[in-house]
Amino acid sequence: MSACLRFTRRVWQSFITTKGHDAQCFPNLVVHRAVPGEVNATLKIENYNLNRVGTVHGGLILSMTDTLGSLAVASRGYWMTGVSTDIGTSFVRPAGRPGDVLHVKAVLTALGKSLAYTRVDFTNPAGELVAYGYHTKYVGKSSTHQKNVKLSEDGEQSPTKRQKTTKRTINASSTIRTELLGVSKNSPQNFLSTPRSIEFARISNAMSDQTPPDHGYENSSS
Repeated sequence: MSACLRFTRRVWQSFITTKGHDAQCFPNLVVHRAVPGEVNATLKIENYNLNRVGTVHGGLILSMTDTLGSLAVASRGYWMTGVSTDIGTSFVRPAGRPGDVLHVKAVLTALGKSLAYTRVDFTNPAGELVAYGYHTKYVGKSSTHQKNVKLSEDGEQSPTKRQKTTKRTINASSTIRTELLGVSKNSPQNFLSTPRSIEFARISNAMSDQTPPDHGYENSSS
């Protein structure tokens, strides 16, 4: 799982654990993919998502425009995703009935120092556009939150974690090199004078001094 997807799911889980609007309207939303600036999710439509004629309520689409737009901001490493300044939704066709799966794609179209702009598309299983929305958020105070993370451009990992991994690799290589040379910070002796190397040399010399057994074979070269 990429660092971006892991982080975005953590933000979504924080929405649910507060037991507010999101937890009441679409707790079964599943975030499948997240790269910096884009989030893909699905929602299985339940009876409580319907209007009185049995199709998806427009309020659900608008609420998901709000939440998925926020998650698109989160995909850039923002733990707090700001406050809404403008939001709207256009309905193209009925979005489905109970048991249908609604597919959602949220894109962060622009991110500045103060404002973030997002677009959210809703499609049915056939890939047809059923609705789309836009969501503008004020994020001026969100960029310095202590729980924010820095992600690589592809979102696969955090640069901080990558640097730590590289450092551990370098340290491990240095340790192996030190052991091979028989050198440590507290012992400047070289490889040839270490106890292990002396013992190895003693055994090698002893083996070379032994006379090989005579098995009765003649040397074919003689």
